[in-house]
Amino acid sequence: MVVEERLNQIVEKEGAVHLTLIDPDSQLPEEAGKIAHEASLGGTDAIMVGGSTGATGATVEQTVQAIKSACNLPVACV
Repeated sequence: MVVEERLNQIVEKEGAVHLTLIDPDSQLPEEAGKIAHEASLGGTDAIMVGGSTGATGATVEQTVQAIKSACNLPVACV
């Protein structure tokens, strides 16, 4: 299931979604994974990765992989 479909399902059921934004240029990928894990425990519905103009493709990819390893939430790059 794609991220948009999952978020639409949550909106239909709950009326809103909560997203956590993680900037890949603000911490190491391992720390981003820890942040995502804590956000999932706190009830966030999905993780967005983006926001920084300085992050390279490799940094973004490593961050996304760390997040996916740390939690089972949908991840969207913005």
